[in-house]
Amino acid sequence: MEPDSTLVEEKQGLSGTAKTLIGCGIGCGVLFFVAAALLGGAAWWFYSPGEQIDTQRIAGDETLLVLDVGDALDDEGVRALINRAFDAFQEVARSQREREMPESWQWVEDLNSAVQPSGSESIEVYVPRAGTLVLEPTDDPEVLAIVAALNFRNFVRPARFFIGKIAESEEAPVHEIEGIRVFELDEDDFYLGFVGGTAVLAQDLTALTRVLERLAAERPSPAVIEEVQRVRADWIAAGAGVGGDWNLVQLMGELLDESPEDLGSWTDEADWEFERATFGVAPVSADSVEATVTVRGAGEGVGDALVRAIDEVRDRLDVEKLVWKRTALQDGSRLELNVSVTGIEAALDAWVEENR
Repeated sequence: MEPDSTLVEEKQGLSGTAKTLIGCGIGCGVLFFVAAALLGGAAWWFYSPGEQIDTQRIAGDETLLVLDVGDALDDEGVRALINRAFDAFQEVARSQREREMPESWQWVEDLNSAVQPSGSESIEVYVPRAGTLVLEPTDDPEVLAIVAALNFRNFVRPARFFIGKIAESEEAPVHEIEGIRVFELDEDDFYLGFVGGTAVLAQDLTALTRVLERLAAERPSPAVIEEVQRVRADWIAAGAGVGGDWNLVQLMGELLDESPEDLGSWTDEADWEFERATFGVAPVSADSVEATVTVRGAGEGVGDALVRAIDEVRDRLDVEKLVWKRTALQDGSRLELNVSVTGIEAALDAWVEENR
């Protein structure tokens, strides 16, 4: 018997054109992913702040006053107040633009209103995640200097790059302190450096040098920071000060860059020597803000004088819709002052009606 004949089909390979197309597709895919990775890396570098320090570390044993603010946008009261204030400013700006814009172009304003982000979203770039301000001694025993550390949420790296380039183009002095480049940006003594992704600003080079040395040495937190942390448990913004060579009014004046005499007549009505002071501030809602001040080792008459100070601030602001309440209780050398301001929404509404 003859064996069956079997047809063997010859395998056909891919044509040269198909191979070329597949190769091009793979190459384009690789290029796409490489480009995406490069763009993603560039966007991350541009947007993220980099490694940041705990801003409270700028305080030390020589620090006389500390102001510390946490992440304000994580607080419901702050976010509500920001949104309400931003809406009011937007409404006034929109009304002014509508008056100046031809009627045929009103659709542009309607489109802008539809896509405009909320207040807290639009200012997120500008509100730091954390910030600490300290009053530090200088070479002049009669002058204190402000030093501040700020942890911005994003765009720190490009800001650092462009500030460096601007300083170079302006031939601004650059100081090297503990490996940190510090730019002298103004004739009136304004210094700026970056510790990783944290911006550090100062009015005085000696005070800034002390702070940067403090950061490099990683010293333990001083007592004044422990006071701040205790207050920050209940308030979004907190502060603490220590007495000694400087009294309470002098510290206020240094912080506000005013002489004690210019703060008001209330400064002459008390003995301002003190041991320690703490204070906290927090928006409770879009309509109200509360604050508290506690002074230990307070001199005679401080409570009544601070009440007068609050009244003078109220009169200077002269906002009819705001309702101020203040109570001071001084028991010997311990003083507690509580302040609340309500009617913020009504004040904003009145301001909008007046300016729209």
